Amino acid sequence: MHKKLLLPGPTEVSQEILREQTHPLIGHRDKAFSEFYGGITAKLTRFFELPEEYKPTVTTSSGTLWFDIVGRSIVKEKALVCINGAFSERFGKTICACGKKADFIEVDWGKAVKPDMIAETLESGEYDTLAICHNESSTGVRNPIHEIGQLVRKDYPDVILAIDSVSAMAGDKTLPAEIGCDIIFASTQKCFALPPGLTVSLVNDRALKRASEIPNRGSYTDLVEIFEYEKKHQTPFTPNISLLYALNKRMDLLL
Repeated sequence: MHKKLLLPGPTEVSQEILREQTHPLIGHRDKAFSEFYGGITAKLTRFFELPEEYKPTVTTSSGTLWFDIVGRSIVKEKALVCINGAFSERFGKTICACGKKADFIEVDWGKAVKPDMIAETLESGEYDTLAICHNESSTGVRNPIHEIGQLVRKDYPDVILAIDSVSAMAGDKTLPAEIGCDIIFASTQKCFALPPGLTVSLVNDRALKRASEIPNRGSYTDLVEIFEYEKKHQTPFTPNISLLYALNKRMDLLL
């Protein structure tokens, strides 16, 4: 008997989606792949109502890779990380593991981070990046990211706002232009109701400009390289094409 998953993630995947992964593979440098993958990013653009300055990308990875991408390609010198659970704590530790400095706003697990806490700390002017979880998966607490995003854009325009939306994107309303964030990302095994293995990320031109100013961005974590390939509707490295078939179907169903 099949036992249904009732977890934050991985979540239950329908037979309709699972069947999509059985299509024959295509070469990831072929024209057919570029047309197919370009179709996926066009659907993401439409679903998340992305204005021209925002661009989607899909990496073959867990969402955790994007902690490293923020650490390697976004944080110049020092980040402010909001911690209210296990995954936001990991976000902060990963940034430090990338050789960058970070300070932490820590609140009790089960509590949300308040915008005024962030404002008081950013006032020092010593941070170039703010990292926060949209929905802290370990506790289920949703941070007020719309209020935080508007605060950062209005009062701290030089700070890049990076949001882990792993357990919220495609479930909670996640329109980056409305939030005011620069990077927001989510893996596919939660609200997208897909198998694990892909991360959907929405990135704006401000974040890409910041990345272009940072040396030693790594290889798999090089945000500039990722979006150079996006111009050709390709990925820098071989993607999980079977999972992309599943994501393509999910976007059709969502739209």
